[in-house]
Amino acid sequence: MRYLACLLMLLCCNRLMAQSDQDGFRMRLDPAARAALESIERFERKLDEYRMLPPEERFEKEERLESQLERLHERAKGTRYENKTLYYLASWRMRFANGANVGPLLDRIRQSDRPSYKQLAAVLSARHSLMQGRITEAKEMAASVTADIPEFTPLMQLIAFHERIGAPAPRIPAQNLTGGPRDPLTARTEPWLLVCFIDLSDAEQRFQIASLIEELAAAEYRERLRLVCVSFDGNPLGAMTRLGEIEHGAEVDLLWANPNQGGDAEAWHEQWGLPELPTTVLLGPAPTRTIMGVDPQLNQLRQLVGRAKQEKSKSRQRTGWGGFDRRRRWSD
Repeated sequence: MRYLACLLMLLCCNRLMAQSDQDGFRMRLDPAARAALESIERFERKLDEYRMLPPEERFEKEERLESQLERLHERAKGTRYENKTLYYLASWRMRFANGANVGPLLDRIRQSDRPSYKQLAAVLSARHSLMQGRITEAKEMAASVTADIPEFTPLMQLIAFHERIGAPAPRIPAQNLTGGPRDPLTARTEPWLLVCFIDLSDAEQRFQIASLIEELAAAEYRERLRLVCVSFDGNPLGAMTRLGEIEHGAEVDLLWANPNQGGDAEAWHEQWGLPELPTTVLLGPAPTRTIMGVDPQLNQLRQLVGRAKQEKSKSRQRTGWGGFDRRRRWSD
């Protein structure tokens, strides 16, 4: 009991010391930097609130953040926090604006006299180059940053996955939970296949696939582009049920990559070189089914099938997988 009391007292003192360090740090900031920090903290508290929402609600709120991020950057200009706001704005545009005008923002971080966010900017630059199909450029950037920070090594795995573009797609026949062929890559007649590797037990990933299914249900895609879902759920019945709850989900080929002992999930990862879940791969016409793209954007899929009207659809899968990227350190 005495030990517990001493431990609680020590924890309390540590918190007070940490708060004192924060307060002391704040008092050493000039007024402009202190105001910028307070604005960033208010914004991040809002993001933390969004994280508690269901994926669709969070997406709708985050989708409307561009003007707030631009104002946040204006407040931080010339302070130690400018790089952070530039990175936030670049991350938003990667997610919600097809990467538009991201390059100049990241260039300003790299050219800054301050070191903060330069490594993260290099990582985002590499991902931006991948989005634009500049794989060699992305690899050079990634090799430089991962040499200094090994934690960024998964970026090299993602680049290696993109380097498979142009190669024939691996064939792994599997149980088709929606009753279709065991090898849709061979059996399906559509000239284009979009293969989605996903874990349907994850709510965020279900939201993403539902948005993609909604888009591909449009008439322009029929008989031209077909979605094939490869699920890594531990329970095949659960995967089938979750996909079936999505409108038009029962029309999708659902292959089960069994992650349980004795299953074939490891073979899927190894033969495809999957870097992460979820991810999508665009395959060309049979019989070769060449890998034509990784994580294609919706505007690219629409051009592929000649979808004339580029209206803002209800689809939430505008710019590939993933959410609004942010990193938080109170003193950076």
